[in-house]
Amino acid sequence: DDGQCSSLGNSTTSWGAQSIEACVVTDRDLSYSMGQFLWSGFDYLGEPTPYHSKNSFFGQVDTAGFPKDAYYVWQAAWTDPADHPMIHLFPYWDHNPGQMVDVRVASNAASVELFLNGKSLGRQNLTHAPGSGSRILADYRLAYEPGTLTAVGYDKAGQVIAETERRSFGEAAFLRLEADRTEAVCGSGELIFVTVRALDRDGNPVENAACRIDVSVDGCGILTGLDNGDSTDYDSLKGCSKRLFSGKLLAIVAPSDEPGGIVIRAKSKGLPDAELICQALPGTDAAYEAAAASGAASVYPAVPVYPGERQFRAQANIGREILTGQPDEIPVRAVRIRTEGARVLTKENPTAYAYAQVLPENAGDREVIFSAVDDRGVPSALVKPEQITGGTAVKNGTEGTCGTAVKLTALGDGTFRLRAASKSGTGQIRILSELEYSIEGIGQAQQDPYDFIWAAQYSSCEGEIGSGNERGIATARDGVSTVTYVNLDFGAGGSDRITMQIFTLTDEEYPIEIREGRPDEPGSRLLDLVVYQKKSIYNVYQEETWQLKERLRGMKTISFRVHQKMHIKGFSFEKQERVLRRITAGEADLIYGDTYSRSGTDVLGIGNNVTLEFREMNLDAVRGGDGTVRIDLEGRTPQDVCMIQLCMFSGGQEMRAELDFARAREWTVQSFCVKAPQGVDRIGFLFLPGSNFDFRAFEFRRGEKNEG
Repeated sequence: DDGQCSSLGNSTTSWGAQSIEACVVTDRDLSYSMGQFLWSGFDYLGEPTPYHSKNSFFGQVDTAGFPKDAYYVWQAAWTDPADHPMIHLFPYWDHNPGQMVDVRVASNAASVELFLNGKSLGRQNLTHAPGSGSRILADYRLAYEPGTLTAVGYDKAGQVIAETERRSFGEAAFLRLEADRTEAVCGSGELIFVTVRALDRDGNPVENAACRIDVSVDGCGILTGLDNGDSTDYDSLKGCSKRLFSGKLLAIVAPSDEPGGIVIRAKSKGLPDAELICQALPGTDAAYEAAAASGAASVYPAVPVYPGERQFRAQANIGREILTGQPDEIPVRAVRIRTEGARVLTKENPTAYAYAQVLPENAGDREVIFSAVDDRGVPSALVKPEQITGGTAVKNGTEGTCGTAVKLTALGDGTFRLRAASKSGTGQIRILSELEYSIEGIGQAQQDPYDFIWAAQYSSCEGEIGSGNERGIATARDGVSTVTYVNLDFGAGGSDRITMQIFTLTDEEYPIEIREGRPDEPGSRLLDLVVYQKKSIYNVYQEETWQLKERLRGMKTISFRVHQKMHIKGFSFEKQERVLRRITAGEADLIYGDTYSRSGTDVLGIGNNVTLEFREMNLDAVRGGDGTVRIDLEGRTPQDVCMIQLCMFSGGQEMRAELDFARAREWTVQSFCVKAPQGVDRIGFLFLPGSNFDFRAFEFRRGEKNEG
């Protein structure tokens, strides 16, 4: 939801690599492979997937030149520990207390060991030699607690050859400027790359800091660009202000035409200014051309100043209020989820409260958006989250007002993640925070097929099901793909119209089998075979609606089976008012009384004190302007008149109307017009003593004045 990709290997595309490990091991174990080519080394502007960002995510290095975690995974796979022992630990160590965190260690060592605050979490052997196995990373899962996470790499003899750590940290207290060089020669084309970092009061890097930084360059230098590597950040690369991303920002500085001191300053609201002094050294175009001609490797050729650039350089640090953007902005760094007690909901305690703490405390945007998701990040059907802003939450065991809070109500057994998100003053989610919960003793949760169901919410699958855009899925290119959705509650009314959102890579026909149940289980049957065919628009889902051959009612398991590659975002069924269609007597939700029998969809021989109840009967949908409804009864009776009472329930009130069905030895439809109160959602047919009636069906129509 924040537009970012995880380093943990769970942000794959359907058409891309299965994982870094799979790529490495496959080539490593091929006798004829001399190495690997990666697309791409660097992230680059354009070709985002999906089209919601400004640049690609493929690189091992981001657009600012900062290495990603993947950079170190490849380094661990292809470097020799004898020449370059290395170890890299990720992610950063700052999460919700008690949150389960996936931790990975990349190293070219023979084995690695992870420590949390000095306590060992176990040693794991790695398999880097050809044919030795696919465990090229060490994986751990542990509950977050503040402190120090340390990874140690050992050689085959058990000797330590590499060590690294990640520390938990506090709020940003000051900025630090680090340059790759402190001198650059005028006219040489040399640039000074300055990294701006946020540190806490103990000097620890604040690795998720998002402070807005204003950068200025005075003296004999020019600020030529800013970048933070964030593919969702649209602030100008040629501006003077940008947010930190993952606690870092790159400022690119060029020497001016004249030698002298270069003063680089970084400012952020609430923090002391930081300053770095570099030097622009004298140099001439002629000298550099001669040096370049002589093959001097350390000398760059002269770079001409293009028309307009000299003026831009002169004005680069003027009019900063135009280029800065939001100089007083204090972005959100993190959102903490706070809870009381165990994060387990039960039948006895089906509700829980949590509240959000926005960091830093002086951040400008205090809004938090709560949701509940499963492990795939799609909305969970197991729990109902109700957001409370300035309302009641539970803190220290008692109820009270607690800023932004959420009430969680359990709906079914399983696990889910409570997610708290912040837009941090922008138009999209920028910060995500999660905490795991479990539910026990409630039973199976139901899904509403009339609400949109994301394709990634499937409960089981067959074939190679890949990740799709926007919580969708991608089916396999070859072979059969099946996805199954359980506990869809269609209710008594049911539906026979389904709408799916799909995108395909061609304009050809794509047959889709819609089945009841799992195809590999007894009782599964084909409901319909539909065909999707639309002009392909790349990466764009298009809707298609089909009328199925039968209506689905009650609790169902639905499967979709295809034989071609397609992307499915999700589906929903059209909610059809039960009251608007012909309903058979056998569809009654409840039948009770002395005498009756069933024959197919008919109820026969109805005698004394028999009642047929039908729920989800919204009579307001057929109620006329004068409050009347018309009902057509199909039945037969040998009696001169069979007296039937129509019972209409609205809230806690009941109203009755008498329907006198005249003698009919053959199946006959007779119509009646009755007055109906507002809000009726349940009806019943009550047969009085002495009745003798065969009941086939009934249908409501909008009432008309003076009829009946």
